Amino acid sequence: MIWTRGSTSNEFRLSRGILANGYIVGDLAVDAPENMPPRNVKKVIITHAHCDHIASLAQVEAEIYASVLAKKAIEENDELSLLCSTLYFDVDFRGLSILPLKDGDVIKQGDFNFQIIETPGHSEDSICIYLEEKGFLFAGDTIFPDFMLPNTDLPTSSIIKLKDSYEKLLTLDIRKIFPGHGMPFEEKDYIKSLLRQF
Repeated sequence: MIWTRGSTSNEFRLSRGILANGYIVGDLAVDAPENMPPRNVKKVIITHAHCDHIASLAQVEAEIYASVLAKKAIEENDELSLLCSTLYFDVDFRGLSILPLKDGDVIKQGDFNFQIIETPGHSEDSICIYLEEKGFLFAGDTIFPDFMLPNTDLPTSSIIKLKDSYEKLLTLDIRKIFPGHGMPFEEKDYIKSLLRQF
């Protein structure tokens, strides 16, 4: 348990898969890694289409949201974008119906508004999810802990776009980062520190 507020609709939980994290906020899940079939959720937002973040999607009975590019990759089971075999997953997502998201879209859940921020770099389909009310950023693989930069040697990666995404995130009032790997941590000029590595 990462953080809990009184009512069920405002409960924040971390669910760690073998390779990636997922987060559950009331009846909304951010990502669906293996060993985390998000039961009792009504909405799932995917941060990017790499298989370690979506391995449980086939078990989901909820609305699934992803960027337009992630939607296409998942629905077409595009190995170049999903990297399932590279990550040792044997999953087929064909038949899933994904709802498209674009930069600035807002998904409402309970008392919160989850704003979609397109952040290409680690992958071309990457998004972050910003919870302005709390200053929380669900970062997927855009931001890693311990001042590590994400892998940008993958088929749809771009180090230039990653730098642009970090500069875009600096415009937000982020107080806590919930990464796709590792434990959540305080922002405290963390993104500025990442930018110094370019």
